[in-house]
Amino acid sequence: MEDIKIKEMFKGQIHEHVRFSVSIDGNDYHGLYNDGEINWFRPHPREQLADHYVEKIEAKAHEKIQEFKD
Repeated sequence: MEDIKIKEMFKGQIHEHVRFSVSIDGNDYHGLYNDGEINWFRPHPREQLADHYVEKIEAKAHEKIQEFKD
């Protein structure tokens, strides 16, 4: 897994959220983080990766986003 890239979107607006991306084995995955929840775009990583691996990715994303926000 390569580094997670984070971008804040609509800062200061009511629909403010964080967009992130991660590259795994040459596949790019993107998602939105809002109110502590991750919503993946298609393709969803669970379509190609095991659940336990996706959980590790999400934990790392939560950690990186919290660091970004602080």
